Amino acid sequence: MSRRPSGFTLLEVMCAFVLMATLISFVVEIWHESMDKAGRAADTREIREVSDTVFGRILFEHQVGKFRDGDGGTLDGLYGQWARLSSQDRERYERYEWRLEIRAVQAAGQAPEGSDAEPLTGDAPGELDAPSGSAPPDAEEAPVGGELLERITLRIRYQPEFRTSGDPDEDLIVLSRLMPPPPDLAGAGARPPAGGSR
Repeated sequence: MSRRPSGFTLLEVMCAFVLMATLISFVVEIWHESMDKAGRAADTREIREVSDTVFGRILFEHQVGKFRDGDGGTLDGLYGQWARLSSQDRERYERYEWRLEIRAVQAAGQAPEGSDAEPLTGDAPGELDAPSGSAPPDAEEAPVGGELLERITLRIRYQPEFRTSGDPDEDLIVLSRLMPPPPDLAGAGARPPAGGSR
């Protein structure tokens, strides 16, 4: 009777290496994805904190007429200069852009004739009670007047040239607040030009 020599054949060793290499590649891929997600979560948290800081600055300085509807730029300019970051530290924020929207809204009653203020709720008086296609029965007109406010919205998103395949195409962060309009600094509803660099 012939005895089989102890140990593994070359084919068995090669199969074991192929299986181990396949498993290691799956583990490395999963590890890489989890590290990428963790990095994105940390970036999002940091950008949220920066956005809150910038939005507080905008709300404060808007009352003296520094910011206007349509202002925008990159966060490295707005936040980096204000926080006095070094140019190397500023670079991390250049991939994010910000846009400011300021809209007049009417908090109560109807806006005066010729005003471009939107109603705060978006509903006309009696609109919810009326069946579709018909006028509300004996709907009373809301009185002209009420409180005129401004809806200030800050939108943060990736700049198109810095966007990668995994980055969303929509706004990353949207912050909004209702504020009373700033005092009329330039007379007759005109706003002074925005100051400072962005």
